[in-house]
Amino acid sequence: MIPRLPLILALGLAAAAPAGAADGPAGRYALDVDATYQKLVAAGNVDPKARSLLEQAKALLVLVFQNSTVSFVSGAAQGSKVSGTCSWRLAGTAIQLSQCQSATPGTPFNFTGTLSFDAAANAVAVSGAKAKAPVIYRAE
Repeated sequence: MIPRLPLILALGLAAAAPAGAADGPAGRYALDVDATYQKLVAAGNVDPKARSLLEQAKALLVLVFQNSTVSFVSGAAQGSKVSGTCSWRLAGTAIQLSQCQSATPGTPFNFTGTLSFDAAANAVAVSGAKAKAPVIYRAE
């Protein structure tokens, strides 16, 4: 019975790992208000209205990773429309974007900032792009 214990533990840990996390993000990622607020606190950029603004922003954008593309999708309140799609690949923890296209033909789509992936947390961090601290998106 003891020899089976490591196998059972290994299977249990594999089952607990988020799907797709080893290969990069997969599925829908929404703003994690608490994690982003903690990043703002750590950066010393806390405004008294920060948490309520983050709660409002939560419904504005969802990142959808499907195979080798990521789509930037407006929240349900804005009609859940794709504003742009990029090809992506994971290089270490960095998510490298290329071949970005707007959902509106003839309109450029550029993503300003950087994306990184935390496999253990199954979370994507958006840095730069005018943010005072990394904005954390967590798998839904």
